[in-house]
Amino acid sequence: MEKEKVHLTNVVGDFRFVRKGNDAGYSMKEAHYHPYYELGYLKSGEFKIFINHTVYKVKTGDMIFLTPLEIHRATEYGNGSNERYDISFSEDFLLPLKQECGEETVHKLFSNAKVTIPASRREYVEELLRKMEHVSGLSDEFTSVLKKMYLYELLIFAGRYGAMNLYEDMIPPEENSTEQAIQRSAAYICQNYDKNITLDDMAKMVHMSPTYFSRKFKKVTGLGFKEYLNQIRIREASLLLLKSNASVTEIACRCGFNDGNYFGDAFRKAKGMSPGQYRKSPEIL
Repeated sequence: MEKEKVHLTNVVGDFRFVRKGNDAGYSMKEAHYHPYYELGYLKSGEFKIFINHTVYKVKTGDMIFLTPLEIHRATEYGNGSNERYDISFSEDFLLPLKQECGEETVHKLFSNAKVTIPASRREYVEELLRKMEHVSGLSDEFTSVLKKMYLYELLIFAGRYGAMNLYEDMIPPEENSTEQAIQRSAAYICQNYDKNITLDDMAKMVHMSPTYFSRKFKKVTGLGFKEYLNQIRIREASLLLLKSNASVTEIACRCGFNDGNYFGDAFRKAKGMSPGQYRKSPEIL
């Protein structure tokens, strides 16, 4: 039976630490995105993960870095169970590090989606994670400082190894040309969401029938073609609603929605409120 086991979860302020395990055959139900950073470390096992428009193989000792609003879905957890650590934190949690090292330096820490930690250095990483796990449930006056110290040390350590990674575990064309085709189509959508994009056109672009393309797109990304397109468009519309003075109608057009009513319906379905209500709400992304 496919299931996910959460061994420990601690949420304190803007920091969340979770240790999870998955049985063989588990697959994340759907692709999603969130307004916070997420760092994952795979202690044992393997799986694939779709991030934005790219599929990565993740193996024991790999770390995954997700920045806010990156669409992702983990799939194909292999033949055995796995154990991983997930750490979520807000933009504010990184402010002291940015002030000390500079915003550009911190940005570079997240420039690689996947970083492979050599076997000889994994005990160092896992010891940091154990320390983080221990302090994440505490609430004394030193807890906040310790959490930041351990996380910053982990980020800097992984960032240095990330500079040596060349994404060798992306899905290569000769291994799975179908997944490569889906990645190309997803990348096209991310870059051209403001244009008129149809299922037939995308299928033709990667030399597939519409039916076969639709089925494979869903398998690889966790979202149907139209659902993925709408998520990209609504993600961009959300940013414009919060960061610009453009009208709702103008934002709809700039994000590829030619029908204002359809935009409103799709936005309400995704966010639970109208575009106008979202713009006035305190919700952040």
